[in-house]
Amino acid sequence: MGLQPTASNTALLLQCGRPFSKDVEIEREPPGEAANYGSALHYYLANKGTPAEACAKYNVPGCEQEIIRHGEQVRVALDAWLASSDLTSGEGLEPLIIEREKSYAVSLSRDCEGNADYDVRGETAFEEDTHTYPSLHPFQIAGTVDLLITVRRARLYQTVRIVGDYKTGQYGTFHKPAAIPQMQSLALMTGAAHALIIHCPRNAPVTIFCEPITLFVKDKETLLRALERVDDGSLRPGPACQYCPAKRSCPAFMSDVVKETNSLMRVATGAAPLTDPRDKGALHMFLTRFAALEKRARELLRSDVEAGEVIQRPDGKILTMIDKVYSNLSQASIRRALPGQAGEDMIKTLRDAGCIDEGVRTEMHAK
Repeated sequence: MGLQPTASNTALLLQCGRPFSKDVEIEREPPGEAANYGSALHYYLANKGTPAEACAKYNVPGCEQEIIRHGEQVRVALDAWLASSDLTSGEGLEPLIIEREKSYAVSLSRDCEGNADYDVRGETAFEEDTHTYPSLHPFQIAGTVDLLITVRRARLYQTVRIVGDYKTGQYGTFHKPAAIPQMQSLALMTGAAHALIIHCPRNAPVTIFCEPITLFVKDKETLLRALERVDDGSLRPGPACQYCPAKRSCPAFMSDVVKETNSLMRVATGAAPLTDPRDKGALHMFLTRFAALEKRARELLRSDVEAGEVIQRPDGKILTMIDKVYSNLSQASIRRALPGQAGEDMIKTLRDAGCIDEGVRTEMHAK
């Protein structure tokens, strides 16, 4: 079962229809701690539960106080923006209607002249456990809105909708929210005329960007054509491939792996050092992919060995499962065992006693 067409994967849908085909296998990597923290913050900001419930749901123990502080920081920044923006302040303004965490879907079709249009738009069901929209039909695209603000100016008989999204990642191009495919889809679903990004990364100031978003016929045509490409057997590599959960079975991805493996072997054997900076950049990208491929390959081998298969290496050694006793102490394990202030006090005691190694190290990252 392939991906569902949703707002969050609009960029991938516009590039390539293959991941959305019904016969394509999807493999999702488990979210890391940063992603889990972002989900917990979203949950809290949507008023779905207490900070403790948010941290427990998304497995970020010991972060309750941080979630409270972070959530308050976001709310203060948003309130300040609402009070100062020309869109949401001034005379003749009726009370704002602010909706949080609602899911919508829109159906796209062609009129009698063959032009793209939408005919159904409204709320839809969302299953958080499976992260799917169970009632989504072909040629529909769905999405969950973090924030939907309806502004009514009584004197002008004008109603304006602003669709907003919280972004907790450290990096991203958020200063032009109307250019983000996800926001374009959300605007189409909700009838919003403005796109709002609340950039609220961890341990950093909150920044808010808002701009008008215009939905031309061309945008609907592009989106409908993308939906029509699903299940036609075509694929198109591009920038969104790095986020594709179906790339491991993709022919284009496998050809890149073969090419980049050859580069890696050239470097490893010293046969032909890389001189072109583009080849070096491609090699760095491959190292990231290789780590994921290595993990998956080891998992497959492990499952075969545990199932009783005898696997012998070329050097004559046979793969065997061996139990090893280990112990591990980390700040995360302390917070799990001692929630709240008790955990923070224990970490401080260990730090004061010199039991926690701390320092600065220089790492290579791609930005």
